[in-house]
Amino acid sequence: MEEPCTTLMATRGCPGRCVFCQPIIRDLFGNTVRCRSPENVEAEARYLRDIYSVASVQFADDSVPVGTEWGDALCEAMKRAALPWAINCRVNSITPPVVRRLAVSGVCKILFGIESGSDAILKRLGKQATREQNRSALLSCRDSGIHVRASVMIGSPGETEHDLECTLDLLQQTRPDSIIVNFTKPTPGSRLFRQFGNRRAGRDDWNESFAKLVNTAAGGLGIDPHKMQKLAARHSSDVLLCELPRDLLESYRVEMLNCACNPPFSGAA
Repeated sequence: MEEPCTTLMATRGCPGRCVFCQPIIRDLFGNTVRCRSPENVEAEARYLRDIYSVASVQFADDSVPVGTEWGDALCEAMKRAALPWAINCRVNSITPPVVRRLAVSGVCKILFGIESGSDAILKRLGKQATREQNRSALLSCRDSGIHVRASVMIGSPGETEHDLECTLDLLQQTRPDSIIVNFTKPTPGSRLFRQFGNRRAGRDDWNESFAKLVNTAAGGLGIDPHKMQKLAARHSSDVLLCELPRDLLESYRVEMLNCACNPPFSGAA
């Protein structure tokens, strides 16, 4: 991204059903994705460029709905604004024509939450995407010259060493330009958090009063959000949602991060 860079938002909401986010996003923004007009977004981009000398913009939307009529119009608007832009989007919205439109319009970077290279884990996380869709999206965007940033989660419920090998293999095949690797955490208010609470019920290390506090906060009944976040971090920082030992997960995390530091994959696509 060219500097100076700033953020803007064109939409509210996300169509995804991922268990680590929902229903939090729907509780915040409703059941539909609301979009500003492409012309309105273009006007803001021009204003940032002309008044503040911004050289590029990062769209902070949960997922920009590319591959739609609105998404095509946004591409045309940002092309007119002549400002490089970066987005987050879903792999199942990516096709070769979409990638070409994004590249021509000035998209220089895309973050994909691929999460896993295992179809079993993707299904368990509610990703509504497959390993092949992950692979195709990463390769298509990388081959078009767009910087590809892949976000991965490890230690998900039920994940095995075979699942981790699938993720590592996917990264070795596609060689994203940059990679984020996070341990899966039960965000308060998410379906994953409720699953975690049910699993830990009855154990000494599950704090029932903490669960009540977070549920109250998620229900919007007045708990300070910063207090909720501190409590969530304190009680979930060392959580492992799978049965694999932490040192094994850490070794895979290091290998996955190294995938962005090696030469591009030269094998068959």
